[in-house]
Amino acid sequence: MDIPFYRNPKEICKTLKTGDNLDPPKNNIKTQSSHNNFDYLSDIVFTTGIIFFIHLGVKTVFNFGSISLKLLTDNFISNYYRSKKKRALENQIKKIFIKPCNERIFELNMNPMSVDSIKLKHQQYILSRQSSDIISTQETNEFDNDFVEVESEFYFTSNKCPCRWSDIIMMENDIINIVKSLYNGEDNIYGNLTTSINNTNLSVCLSYMPIDRVADAKYEIIASTSVHPSFLYIAKVLNIKVNLIDIDNYSGKMLSKKLKSMINYNTLFVIASAPSYSHGIIDNIAQLSEVTDKCNIGLHIDCLSDNFILPFLKLNGSIVSNFDFSLNGVTSLSTNLGIDSNITKEMHCILYKKNLAKNQQVVLDSKLHGICPYYNFGSPISGNTIAYYWYYLQFNGLTNFINKSNRIIELKKYLVKELNAYNIFSIIGEPFLGKVSIKVDPNMKFPLADKLFNNSWNIEILRNPDALSISIINNFKDESDINRFIKDLHSVKPVILKKGQSKPIESNIFGIKKIIKNVNHSALLGEIFMETLNYI
Repeated sequence: MDIPFYRNPKEICKTLKTGDNLDPPKNNIKTQSSHNNFDYLSDIVFTTGIIFFIHLGVKTVFNFGSISLKLLTDNFISNYYRSKKKRALENQIKKIFIKPCNERIFELNMNPMSVDSIKLKHQQYILSRQSSDIISTQETNEFDNDFVEVESEFYFTSNKCPCRWSDIIMMENDIINIVKSLYNGEDNIYGNLTTSINNTNLSVCLSYMPIDRVADAKYEIIASTSVHPSFLYIAKVLNIKVNLIDIDNYSGKMLSKKLKSMINYNTLFVIASAPSYSHGIIDNIAQLSEVTDKCNIGLHIDCLSDNFILPFLKLNGSIVSNFDFSLNGVTSLSTNLGIDSNITKEMHCILYKKNLAKNQQVVLDSKLHGICPYYNFGSPISGNTIAYYWYYLQFNGLTNFINKSNRIIELKKYLVKELNAYNIFSIIGEPFLGKVSIKVDPNMKFPLADKLFNNSWNIEILRNPDALSISIINNFKDESDINRFIKDLHSVKPVILKKGQSKPIESNIFGIKKIIKNVNHSALLGEIFMETLNYI
């Protein structure tokens, strides 16, 4: 063909590009396959991640829902039915123990009646008792028989007016000074007498209350869980918070390690027991005294829970450790003044340092009566009660008090030995004085208590741990009484629960009257209530 001369030959003849072995093939099958597998793995990882996060989210939502439902059930639904049963139990107890005041037999006669006729009418009241509720009375104290001859001289006297009855005031001062010497009190120790535990503990709390108390101040008291319940009652009246420290389940003492962490600027004082009301165990008072002394707060020693034997055991050398004003940290102490169980009058003494006395001494300026001084917040004490203990202390003397105290400790040791001879019962801690707490199985606690009540034993029902507390001086005269008590302990067989039964039948709400029908004044109704409450 003819090629136009005006065209470039390169435009007409194009050179074909030939491939060589160095260039990779344009359509490489292996390379294409590797790229596709990588895409598949990415899809798998992405899909797995989506499934994992969906599963995690669903599980998290389910767990949160379960927790929320559980919290709702425990805190609202269960509490609703528990409170409902609690109110029913409270109403049942009120029906049994709180009687209405509209029931009466006595009507005032038109004509006077002789004493013999009144005694016959009194039998109507006695017949209304249940035979199982009657506690055998003890023999009359030898001292009471002799004191009756002189008691009439003090019937219409009291410690209220020192101008009229200066002899009663002098007797009162003698009693306080005797107690001061027994508890190593010096001249900076003041004191006063009371006739009830509530009045005594009220004086204790008021001793530590500041005179210029702020209305909205939140004061606190630190005590062990075994403290006497009257302190909780007084704190309720005075609007004081009580911080309770658990006791050691083996020694029965306050855990002093927790004390220091609980002290703050609102703390008024600490209560230590010598011995404890429930277990008869003396706290580590020396250790507690060091802590309170360093923290510059008060330490009160409660010696009301046992008979008047502790200072005499110290004089006799039976107890070596200090528990009184010989320790710098001790700022107040309360004690009873009777060592015998059958004395007819009650008297307590509270001792406190001079700087605490001003909180109880009040002087009022009355427009009608003029200046009215009150040296404490206790009620006036009748002169015959003060004279009774003025005679009583001298009637016994140091020798007789020491001998009686040693006899109580001998009976306590004998009881502990007899209890340790069996593996059924164990004792809480190491009781030093005249009270012992015996651990019992919770399933046999109430049947055993019912049996002991019917046999006229004066016991107290305790919980946490489950135990029965018994006072030596109020129950045993000699070793034969202890042997009889041990026999009664073994006469009750353990309660055998049926399969699937989680609580004793005696502890249901409808059987509460059967359980506690024989409760006397020494039994703690609150403890029985709380124990029964655990089963509803």
